[in-house]
Order: sequence, then structure tokens, then C-alpha cells
Amino acid sequence: VEFTTEEIKEAQNFLYHPGISILKDAQVAVQAGTVHAMHDVTEGGLATALWELSLACGHAIYFSPQAVHIPPLAEKCCIRFGIDPFAAISSGALLIAAPSSSAPKISKALEDEGIPCMDIGQFTAGEPAVWLVHTSPPQLLPLPNRDEIARIFETLAA
Repeated sequence: VEFTTEEIKEAQNFLYHPGISILKDAQVAVQAGTVHAMHDVTEGGLATALWELSLACGHAIYFSPQAVHIPPLAEKCCIRFGIDPFAAISSGALLIAAPSSSAPKISKALEDEGIPCMDIGQFTAGEPAVWLVHTSPPQLLPLPNRDEIARIFETLAA
């Protein structure tokens, strides 16, 4: 996988566009509807954030990975470096736990502000765990031991 000069410049600018702040996202969400919990998706990526949210609330989460939007350039970077996009730092993303009655209002408010929003799962009764719903029977999403980006730096340092 090769990168164009434009893709390299775009990746270098990820810190600013789309950016890593979740402040506006959180403000829009709480103004639009009831929010039970929020978690920024940083070190360890989405997989770690889902596990941390599950453990914090004491419930199981059923997760639909196919519902997650991975920006094309981020996906290309993951493919190039052989890393799991769900276990790589995802600063700028925010997990929002909201009741089903508020979720559509929150989603619409975020989308109206130009902030992509997807319904990627649901909480259920049960021991804390993150289950992949696209498998039959559902399988556990592994909790990453470390952020995938760290593995790249370890390889470069070796």
C-alpha cells in the first residue's frame, strides 16, 4: 500500500482535521437528549473504550463492528501497518450511551453539526463483556493488551 503526497499531508493534519477534541460532540449530545455515559476513544481504540464502558456500568455490550465508520485514509493506514483499527488510538471519537428514546435526537443533532454519528451497539443485562453481534453465536471482542500504534513504534525502535 502506497500513499500519495496528498494523503500524507491529510494524515499529518489529522490532529486538526477532523481533530481530536470531543468537547463539541459532548455538548451537542447532552443538549439534545438524555445521556447516561460518555467515553472518549483514545488509547487502545474503540475495543478498549467499549470494554471500559462495559466494566464501568456493569453490563454487557453487544457491538456491531460493521456499523462503525472508519475513514478511508485511516483504514488505508491500518492496512499498510497491519494494525486492527478497533485497537488503535481513535482520539476525536466519542462513545455515547443513551436510552433508545434519546438516541435518534442525539444522532440528528450531531449530524446537523456535521459530526458523524452511528448506532454501533446496545447494553444488555449480563456480566461486563463486549460481544460481537455479527457472529453466530456472538463472540467476545478481545480486550487489547495495548494500543496497536505502540506496536508500530516498538517495531521501528527494534
